[in-house]
Amino acid sequence: MNREIKFRIYDKVNKEYVYSGGTPTMLAVFFRETAILNVRDGKHYEQFTGLKDKDNQDIYQGDTVWYGKKEKVITFNCSQWSISTIDNDTCAGKEIGKNYSLYLEHNECEIKNNKTENAIF
Repeated sequence: MNREIKFRIYDKVNKEYVYSGGTPTMLAVFFRETAILNVRDGKHYEQFTGLKDKDNQDIYQGDTVWYGKKEKVITFNCSQWSISTIDNDTCAGKEIGKNYSLYLEHNECEIKNNKTENAIF
């Protein structure tokens, strides 16, 4: 699978996400310019999964999505992107029915949390 590598981080002062571009130069500038958000605010970088939801929106790690009629969160578990219950952080094989493969099910998801796009570095 060949996918674009990009990230985002939440800026709690401006109350919006800051998104990276996909080129190596844009990524370097993004990480340099947003390091303060990571260190000062304790926010984590969220990686683009390479997939889109049923409304064609990019799906990022940490997104809250509607899957079926339940609220789930996008995680990286056991070497794959997963749709997980909010309180679950284990491999799919250990708790049947708690995790679903995002690769197989991304067209069934709808992103719940609103993202306010900001500057792309």
